[in-house]
Amino acid sequence: MSSIDVSIASERQMRKREAEFVNSVFVSEMIPLIVPSDSADGSDGSKSKASPFVYAKDLPALVVEFLEQHYRHGNLTWHNGMIPDTEIWIKIGGDKGGGTMKMFFQIVNINNPNAGRNTVTFASFAGPDTPDNMTATMEQYEDQIKALENMSWRGYSFRLSFFGDCELLCKMYGILSCNSVYACPVCEEPKHGWKIPLKERKRRKNGLAPLRTNASLHRNFLQYMSDGCRPNRSKTVSKSVVRLPLFPIEPQQITMPTLHISIGVHDKIYRHLEEGCHDIDKDIFTHLVKTYDDSSIDKSSVQNNFDQAVQQRVDEVGEKHTMLDKKNHDLAEMTANIQDTSIKEICAIQQKITELEGDLKKADFKKGTGPITSALDDVLQRHNIQRQEYHGKTFNGNQVKKCCQPSVTADLAGTPHRILGELDSSHSDTAVPLQAYGKATEVAKCFATVMAKFSRVHKCINHGRNMTEQEILDAETAIEDFMQCFRSSLANVQISLKLHFLEDHVLPQIKSLRAGLGLMNEQGGENQHGHQKREAAACSNLKHQPMQQLLTVMKNSLTQCLPDVQAKMLHRKKRQNED
Repeated sequence: MSSIDVSIASERQMRKREAEFVNSVFVSEMIPLIVPSDSADGSDGSKSKASPFVYAKDLPALVVEFLEQHYRHGNLTWHNGMIPDTEIWIKIGGDKGGGTMKMFFQIVNINNPNAGRNTVTFASFAGPDTPDNMTATMEQYEDQIKALENMSWRGYSFRLSFFGDCELLCKMYGILSCNSVYACPVCEEPKHGWKIPLKERKRRKNGLAPLRTNASLHRNFLQYMSDGCRPNRSKTVSKSVVRLPLFPIEPQQITMPTLHISIGVHDKIYRHLEEGCHDIDKDIFTHLVKTYDDSSIDKSSVQNNFDQAVQQRVDEVGEKHTMLDKKNHDLAEMTANIQDTSIKEICAIQQKITELEGDLKKADFKKGTGPITSALDDVLQRHNIQRQEYHGKTFNGNQVKKCCQPSVTADLAGTPHRILGELDSSHSDTAVPLQAYGKATEVAKCFATVMAKFSRVHKCINHGRNMTEQEILDAETAIEDFMQCFRSSLANVQISLKLHFLEDHVLPQIKSLRAGLGLMNEQGGENQHGHQKREAAACSNLKHQPMQQLLTVMKNSLTQCLPDVQAKMLHRKKRQNED
C-alpha cells in the first residue's frame, strides 16, 4: 500500500485505542427481561429470563468524547445554516433487529450523520423491545439525557431529538400502541380524525387537536392511574397514555420516521394493486372452470399451480354438483312426504344445499398464484427488486426508491392488460371474461396515478439538502395532492399512523429545518443491524457465551465509529510537491 501513498493503521494501534477508551465505556450484566416462551413455566406466552445487557455508563461523557474527536479532525459542520451556529444537534433513538434491541446516538453536526460509521450504539440487550424491557433498561438514562440537554460544550448548547419507527415512538412516549385511538405521540388527534383531510380539520370550530408535551403526557398518565390502570379504558380517560415517557425529550422533537413512512405507504399502495390483480385472477379462474373442456387439455403439459388449481376445482365442482343434485332430489321427496318427515330434517337438507351453492361460487386457489398476481413478482425481479420473504414480503428503502421510478411503475401498471392478452392469444377459445379487461383498466389507472403522486412526495422529503421557499411549497403541494388522491382512489384503505405523520407532521418539520429529512430520519439505526450482524458472525466462537459476544460486538462497533480510528484507517500521504 505504501507504493500508492496509502498508509493503514496497524492492528496493534487499533487494539490499543480499544483498550484505552472502549473498555472504560461499557458495563455488562445479566438482567431479568421478559422474553417469548411456550414452555410450561411461562405465562401468557412469555417468561422472565436473565439476558445480557451492555450499556454505556456515562452517555454525556461519551457524546462529548466523540465531539472532541470530531473537533480535532475538523469534521464539524452546521449544514449551510440548517443548524444554528450556536447549537450542536444530537439524535437519540433505537431499533430492534437480529434478536437484540439497540439504542443509538448520532451527532448531526457532521457530514453524513446517518451513515453507519456515524451511528454510535450506546446500549443493547438481547430480548424484545417490550415496554417492560425498555423501562428496565432505559430508565437509568433519564437523568443523563436531561443533563446532556442542559449542558454546553465549547460555548455550544445542545438540542436533542428522538428517532425510531412508529412502534418504538409509541413505547418511548407511553402510548398504548400504534393501533390505539390516540396513537400519535406528537398530537392528540384521534384515529377517526385522521380520515378528515388536514385542511378541513383546520377549519373546524376548535381547529387542530393540541400537540402533546411531556407535561400533558404526565397529566394523562395520572388520569390513567386514577382510573385504575385499565388499558381498555385509556382511550376515554388518558388519550391512550398508559406509561410515563422514558426520556425527557419533548414530543415536538421527535424526528419523523420518513424511511418507515415511505416503506409503509408504498406497501399499502402495492398491496392494493395485488388485491386488484387477485380479483381479476378470480374472474379468470371462475371463467376457466365454467368453460373447461377436458378433451382439449393435455394434462401432461400443465406446469403451474394455477392450471393445476383449475383442474382440481373442475373435479370438485363436478362432485359438488352431484351432491347438490342428490340433496335437491332428497328435498323434493321429503317435501312430497311432509307428514312422514320432520321439519328439522328438511331444514338440515336446505342448509346443506345453501352451503353447496355457496361453495360452487367460490374461486378457491392460493393467493399470489394467479397469472396476473404472480406476474407482478416477475416484473419486480426484472428490475432487480427482491421483496423480503421473511418480513411479510415487504420492501426496504432502496427497493421503494426503485419502485418510484416511472419505468417500474409503468411496467407494473401494464401487467394486468399484458397478461390478459397473452392468455387470450394462447387459448383457442376465449380464456378471459370480458369484465376482466374493464377491471384491469381500473386497477392500472388507480395504481399509476397514486404511485406517480407518491413518487413525488418520496422525492420531496427523503433527502438532506437545504430547501428554498419554492421547494418547501412544492413539498406541501405534493403531500396534499397525494393524500387527496389516496383517499379517493383507495377509499377502503385505512389511514394509518404513518399516513397521519405524513399529512400532519412531516411538513412542519421540513419548514422548521428548511431542509429534507434525510439527515434527521431513522436510516442510521437501520444501517447498524447489518453491521452488527456481521460483527456477531465474526465472533461466532462466543455464541455459547452471549454476554461476552454482545460485549465484543458493542466494543468493535464503537471502535469503528471513533473519529480517531476512522482517520487512521485509510489516509493518503501528501506528495512532496503538495502543499
